[in-house]
Amino acid sequence: MGGFCGFKNWDSVTTKCEFPQVPSAQRNHRQPEQITDRQCWGKYRGWGWGEAQVKSLCSSLTYQLRNITRLRRFLDYDTCHLVVRALVLSRLDYGNGLLLGCNSIDIRRLQRIQNWAAKLVCMAPKYDHATPYLRQLHWLSVDDRITFKIMVLVYKCMDSSAPLYLIECLTTYNSGRAGLRSASDARRLSEPSSRRSLKSVDRRTFSYNAPRVWNKLPSAVRGACSLATFKKSLKTQLFPL
Repeated sequence: MGGFCGFKNWDSVTTKCEFPQVPSAQRNHRQPEQITDRQCWGKYRGWGWGEAQVKSLCSSLTYQLRNITRLRRFLDYDTCHLVVRALVLSRLDYGNGLLLGCNSIDIRRLQRIQNWAAKLVCMAPKYDHATPYLRQLHWLSVDDRITFKIMVLVYKCMDSSAPLYLIECLTTYNSGRAGLRSASDARRLSEPSSRRSLKSVDRRTFSYNAPRVWNKLPSAVRGACSLATFKKSLKTQLFPL
């Protein structure tokens, strides 16, 4: 046998594979890339969440739930609750902020997974309605979980504790007229124009959707004195009675 991979002289091969040398000045003084709103939150057909990603996630979670179903009779309530939160809910919550403004079909697919998980923990019949069990477990729906995460990010932006590229996406509302009631609301955000020319991709960005959802919250919730208080008030607002 003549050397590695059939080459008689490996040194002669490697000497021909010369890579361009980067000057040390360029290596040490590279300018950081500017991260825009669209790059941060992704496009629907880019690296962001789309139909293919949702289908892949649902397939993976279905596999996990089937395995837990086989073991459910051997698990008590608290153990099953812990396993479902670790293997299912954590996956539903991971990166779900990119689903803001997506179509309702993808949300329904993920909601069916959460409904299955809730009924599995509570050992409910297959065809029972899932809402009572979601309330029993104090789980927000998939749509509300997305809203909760985005609103927490907006609150951090208002308190300047979020990354700079997110803070720059939001603008405080300024009506220019002191007599208006909205002018006295310092926690109100300026909503971007809803022109028909905007593409569906642009309507899913953080800067377009977050101010609209934020302004719909009661002023008492938006004006919470701390992040912990805001989370508690927001969950109370979102949780169905």
